[in-house]
Amino acid sequence: MISDLRKVPVIRAVFPFVAGIIAAATPGAGDMALLRGSFPVLIVCLLLLSLPVKRYPFREHTARGLLLFISFMLMGYWHHAASRMYRPVEGNLDFQEGYLEGIVVDGAVEKGKTWLVRLEGKTFMNDSIRTVMDEYVQVYLPADANIQGLLPGEHLLVRGRLSRIRNNGNPGEFDYAGYMDRKRTRYQVFVRDPGLFRVLGERETAQVYGPARLRQRIIGGWDREDPDVAVLSALTLGYKSWLDQETKSTFSDAGAMHLLAVSGLHVGMIWWILEKLIRVPAGRSAWHRLKLVIIVVVLWGYAAVTGFSDSVTRSVTMFSLLTLSRSIQRHSNIYNTLLLSAFLLLLLKPSRIVEPGFQLSYIAVAGIVTIQPRMEKLYTGVHWTLHRVLDLVSVSIAAQVSTLPLVLTYFHQFPVWFLLTNLAAIPLVSLILALFVMFIPFLMFFPDWELFSQVLLWVTGVLNRAVTGIASLPGSVVSNVVPDPAGMSLLLGLLMSACMFMYYRSVYFLAFAFLLLSAAIALPVLRVSQLDENASITIFNMNDATMISHVQNAYRETCLWPADSFPDPYLLDYVQSLSGSPPGVRSHRVVRLDENEPRVESSCFRITEGLWGIRSGSWNILIVGDCEREMVQQAIHSYYWQVVLFRKGTPLYGLGDFMATFGGRVVGDGTLRQYEMKLLSQQVPAIWLTGKEGVLVLHMADLSIGPTMR
Repeated sequence: MISDLRKVPVIRAVFPFVAGIIAAATPGAGDMALLRGSFPVLIVCLLLLSLPVKRYPFREHTARGLLLFISFMLMGYWHHAASRMYRPVEGNLDFQEGYLEGIVVDGAVEKGKTWLVRLEGKTFMNDSIRTVMDEYVQVYLPADANIQGLLPGEHLLVRGRLSRIRNNGNPGEFDYAGYMDRKRTRYQVFVRDPGLFRVLGERETAQVYGPARLRQRIIGGWDREDPDVAVLSALTLGYKSWLDQETKSTFSDAGAMHLLAVSGLHVGMIWWILEKLIRVPAGRSAWHRLKLVIIVVVLWGYAAVTGFSDSVTRSVTMFSLLTLSRSIQRHSNIYNTLLLSAFLLLLLKPSRIVEPGFQLSYIAVAGIVTIQPRMEKLYTGVHWTLHRVLDLVSVSIAAQVSTLPLVLTYFHQFPVWFLLTNLAAIPLVSLILALFVMFIPFLMFFPDWELFSQVLLWVTGVLNRAVTGIASLPGSVVSNVVPDPAGMSLLLGLLMSACMFMYYRSVYFLAFAFLLLSAAIALPVLRVSQLDENASITIFNMNDATMISHVQNAYRETCLWPADSFPDPYLLDYVQSLSGSPPGVRSHRVVRLDENEPRVESSCFRITEGLWGIRSGSWNILIVGDCEREMVQQAIHSYYWQVVLFRKGTPLYGLGDFMATFGGRVVGDGTLRQYEMKLLSQQVPAIWLTGKEGVLVLHMADLSIGPTMR
């Protein structure tokens, strides 16, 4: 094992560098005192490394190895901390009304009742301030806005109110604000009037926005309502804005979602096609260098057109290094190439380390190059055709097994028929990419010639039907899997130990794997015992629903009152994701409240229109919506309530007269509008507003003394 590690010298720099980035990414790690204290240590390490070896008082290799580890770890720490401290705009522009000027980054994307345009903000102006900006802004235009002919690189002027992109703060929800902040996007603007924006007539140089314009030129004549067009644009150009929720769900259930994200598979196919198409005379070094330049330029041009996503950038970097090593006739270690590409990408953007796509890409490739060669030895000597099929199967298994902990952690589901999907879909995707590479000149310069687009769409339609058929098979997906993070860490360690045992046949790795397996089995029992000791109720901060969830004795019950008859699919997915949160929950019951279907159960009951009661375990909760004030007063005085929750439409006047004597907790959830929150806080000063103060979690000890029943 030690001799194998010596063949991968890049690991000595990458691992401590990544460790430093992870340390800097933890909360509070960017404190100035820590930064100042670590800087002298880095300087001392670099000075010691510059000294001659003979001056070390102990073993030279040990000393240098330790100093190198500390140095690269501090470099990673400082690099990520510095990137986090960078803020393009000085001052707070939150809730500022004025004019925003920026450059269109990409084409407009339809978002239901609005159009989303991403701008590179340049200046923000109003009567009191003029701020120079250097960050991106999400601009939402009304559906009737005239966006025809809006191209990347054009200057746009809009009037509206800047607001910070925020999370609702609900437990386990996606950190959208952090995700956008890593993309240098902190603000959004909602333009209510279509007349409050206009194109200034200026256009940036094509060198900067040329790739985005090229992509718009290719897809400009395609029908965005056609699901085959949406899949084709995602497969070939990484443009996923046209994909609807149904198509995403179908590909996800079939285990083909990775095909819609342009990644190593797509880049590898394009690289293979270029290798086969570009033939150069043997022994001509000049021609080999020209081939190298052409392949690298085409690969990075493709990365630019797809928007430099992490998976494409990683793959293009790795294949560029592979092409370079082959051009100088050196066969590099695949782990060296993989780690070097990761090091370069993290050097350019250290925040990539927390991106799921970045993590999945590298772990999938590492799993393939580690596990697949061992599996290939099991079918050596079979027929060539069967060998290729088994290669595809073994690669799929290796990638799925290696990424299993992350897939369950991020997506909470496992596709059962992923092998069948890969056998059917990957050949079709390879054909689509091969045709796309051959047709790209005609798609760019002759977009009106529909023959080439129709051929691509026909093959894409076959792919769509195949994936839909697999997704409709019985038991196609195991959903609502919400793993324990500690359990997933144990599973990842178990997989790594199993791989090490496969390679080195060491009993130590086998014993360590059994130890991790025992810990993974014992962990759920420990979690359940912890939950049995605590009971809690959570009032969530949702803009489009009232949501209350109670956990007791390892069981969860969630009451959901959507503001719309057809709630957002993301809301329903989030509710289901609570099935394993906190770790140890055995079952999850969801009760949906609806005015049109009054529910009379032991847990939820309608008192009158707009007024509901919930008995959940030891909790009694009154939900007040659109109803009369007298009904609220009567309900509060006629029963023992521990919590009164006000939602959108609640009566706003006269509440203080009888709420002053209420001894329980008073809460206003996220459905309340701004003026409702203001009036409620004036009449009930002790109210907890989730829209301002965040999610409210109550334990039994918090409400041990309830209000006096009248």
